[in-house]
Amino acid sequence: MAASPISETPLSPPSKPKSNSKLAPSDIAILSQIFDPESAPSSQSLINPSLPADPQIPSHVLSELKATEVSAIRPIESSSSSLSEDQKDELFETSYGILSELIERHPSYASAYNNRAQLVRWRFGEGIFVPGEGGNEERERLGTVMQDLERAIALASTSRERGEGVSQEQARVLSQAYVQRGLVYLGLAKRLKGPGEGRSSEGMDAERLEEKAGRDFGIGGKYGSLVGRQMSVHLNPYAKMCGGIVREALRKEMLGLDE
Repeated sequence: MAASPISETPLSPPSKPKSNSKLAPSDIAILSQIFDPESAPSSQSLINPSLPADPQIPSHVLSELKATEVSAIRPIESSSSSLSEDQKDELFETSYGILSELIERHPSYASAYNNRAQLVRWRFGEGIFVPGEGGNEERERLGTVMQDLERAIALASTSRERGEGVSQEQARVLSQAYVQRGLVYLGLAKRLKGPGEGRSSEGMDAERLEEKAGRDFGIGGKYGSLVGRQMSVHLNPYAKMCGGIVREALRKEMLGLDE
């Protein structure tokens, strides 16, 4: 299941400095990485094509797991936006049950955890965020989402931790799981900026949560997520702090203007 669309308008990267700029190449490289999401390291440098799709799942079993997974998420992806709450509940319960049973039978299958987290986010949206004291049901949903995403990331990272890189399938799971977790952190930060809020249940304030979101978006981008690259730039604290000043300086530098 693809990551949910976000409301932010994708950022258009600024033009890269021209080769006749007076800036040093190292300066241009640093500034490009700050302001241009396309300059991030390619996901191809992290992918090992010699690895099996999921090193923890035998290939003859993987096709069966994927088919089961599709049977759980396809009804959600093809559902109408005008579904009633009862219809959404019915779809959710059916799909959640399929994915949970799949995870119980194959607990090392990373993709199922990622999709189960996405399913909860699809059904409850911002309702997974705890508005303050209490909110036990919302807190439980949020905990389930975070645990599933962390499990998906851990399982899909096993070959990378051995220094072998990741397969294309693992990169897909990692890109989606990191971006999903970034969106959860961002949602929590937004909630904490509301009246009467201060810190999350883990003791983090909105600024710290945004930092964690930016980090996850950046990692998701390195694994191939365009949304991750764009959101990483959007949340980059250096870009926020000095974007206007540096871009103006770059413009003058490229045009050969002096103060």
